[in-house]
Amino acid sequence: CWMKLKNGENKINHLQMIQSVISRMGSNSFAIKGWTAAIMVAVYALIGDTKNDSNSSAILISIIPVIVMWILDTYYLVLEKKFRKLYDDVRLKNEDDIDFNMNFDSSEIYLSDLKKYCFVHNMFSISVMPFYVVCLVVTILIYLWR
Repeated sequence: CWMKLKNGENKINHLQMIQSVISRMGSNSFAIKGWTAAIMVAVYALIGDTKNDSNSSAILISIIPVIVMWILDTYYLVLEKKFRKLYDDVRLKNEDDIDFNMNFDSSEIYLSDLKKYCFVHNMFSISVMPFYVVCLVVTILIYLWR
């Protein structure tokens, strides 16, 4: 149960709650990119300079975690966008209508904005795709170069 506070404090508190979730999604995305780079470097370091078929297949196997991390990063980006929509909805609410609801599914999404929340569209967005494409291209080039 929540109580009504004065002078817009409910709205401010609700917006701060949503903002903390949005910040956490951004931090998760950054951490995922760091882990992806670390996994790739670890695989390449373990393989070393030897020309061996099992080492070459290990390089190709490193593509799997890159793709999994790409999907996970996209998931967090979609969640972040949904929470940003919730933030915008709460920002426009009257103080008396603040209920501290954190369910972004209650936000009304217009058909023209639907593309913004599409998983595949976000997977190839400018904030996600270049990093993972570079990771995949580097992995393939290392495989071919060996």
